[in-house]
Amino acid sequence: MWPPAWNERFPVQMTLQEQTSTVPPYVPYRTFQTFLEFLLDEGIPERIDKTVWGPRFSGSSGTQLMTALKVLGLVDTGGHPSHELEDLVHGEGDDRRALLRRILERFYVPVFELDLARASKGQFHEAFRSFGTKEGVLTKCEAFFIRAAQAAGIELSKRILVGRHGASKTRTAVAQARPRAV
Repeated sequence: MWPPAWNERFPVQMTLQEQTSTVPPYVPYRTFQTFLEFLLDEGIPERIDKTVWGPRFSGSSGTQLMTALKVLGLVDTGGHPSHELEDLVHGEGDDRRALLRRILERFYVPVFELDLARASKGQFHEAFRSFGTKEGVLTKCEAFFIRAAQAAGIELSKRILVGRHGASKTRTAVAQARPRAV
């Protein structure tokens, strides 16, 4: 555990972890989705820890997965699943999309302050930088959000999606589809 720090303005003790901003999930969304499917197949344990995900996910993927579950409020600091995680695992269709949307809206407040259907890539980057996200993981954090938002049925602007895998059309595909003047 980190040594506690004292905040003079507010007489409470805070750990170093509580003082630092929370980095958004940066595990690949497909890994997150696979884990939810794994829990559906195998059942949700009383506590999610390395003994649950270790045989199926690599060390770094598992650690990133646990971080995502914690910051999204799907497990507590002890790894105990929330009711939302159970509902997400067992949910289907519109109910699951609506729940995922609520989970995303709760955590990604600066991102949802944007009109995501019209936002520029620059606005999107700035919203993610507001979490204190370092450049090295910024793209991964954005990629997780984009995939999760798509799974939740949230409309995202073409400017946000440009250059991303899974974007509706790449620049090359658009150029190839245009008729050429001869």
